[in-house]
Amino acid sequence: MPGWFTWTTSAELGEAVLTAREASGLTQAELAAQARVSRKFLCELERGKSSLRVDKVCAVLGALGLMPLIVPAELLSALR
Repeated sequence: MPGWFTWTTSAELGEAVLTAREASGLTQAELAAQARVSRKFLCELERGKSSLRVDKVCAVLGALGLMPLIVPAELLSALR
């Protein structure tokens, strides 16, 4: 699994979550249970649905050992 992900669209976030879940060896049902969200919610997140609750997205990321981070664009460009 990559050390970090960047995204600018809900589709890219969904792909990052899917990649991280698969790298962790978890099924959707297992990850949903760990994050305390429904499997339907996780499916929608992985498919890139754009109108999802941020607290639930953060719960999924946390269950994967990830955290969202907001940085200035110029700093991100320097890190790449």
